[in-house]
Amino acid sequence: KDMFIIGRQVTTADGKYIDLLGIDKSCSVIIIELKKDDKNQREVIAQILQYAEWIHNDVDSDELNQITKKYFKKYRPNEEFTTLRKKFESTFGFEPESLNESQKLYIIAPEFDNQTIKVAEYLEIQSLDINCLKVERHVDGTGETVNVTFVVGGKRAKIRSDKLHRPEHPNLDWNYYTMYGHWEEKTTEEIKRICECVSKYSDERGWKMQLEFNQGH
Repeated sequence: KDMFIIGRQVTTADGKYIDLLGIDKSCSVIIIELKKDDKNQREVIAQILQYAEWIHNDVDSDELNQITKKYFKKYRPNEEFTTLRKKFESTFGFEPESLNESQKLYIIAPEFDNQTIKVAEYLEIQSLDINCLKVERHVDGTGETVNVTFVVGGKRAKIRSDKLHRPEHPNLDWNYYTMYGHWEEKTTEEIKRICECVSKYSDERGWKMQLEFNQGH
């Protein structure tokens, strides 16, 4: 519900193919790699990191728009599409400030080997938004069920998208500016009001921004 697909089998600069590409509510590009088994998974991690580097450094908004246009023409021809920004606005209800703010990586497979999990967890600790999802398909006499479990990630991603949290800076003390900075009280109140407006605007768009207070100015 917080993202939509914009590309399938997207060709990269070195001739590789990204299985699925998406955009989420926080303007991040979602890179999804699908694996049928747990063979060569460490190669998949290296591969998806290359994709993220390419998206981050070489793919601008115009190219993202072309990727999306190609996808909608081939796979969703009945859905109206003018530009990626318009599609984003109609889906989420607000206009994006800029697209491709960051990248989120998803590897989806029926099994994950322990070494792959360890590498992915290490990358997650280093603040890379990487997720490993285990998909199990069960077929019995009553039909088919599919269970999806986050092996790596998920919890952090949920906190980012659903629970907005703005940590307070340890030096937050508005009185400092009037007492020691010699600002007029009405000036401090106006700056405080602006900061609150900016924070609210940021939260509404899912941006990861926090205010920091420099007591030297």
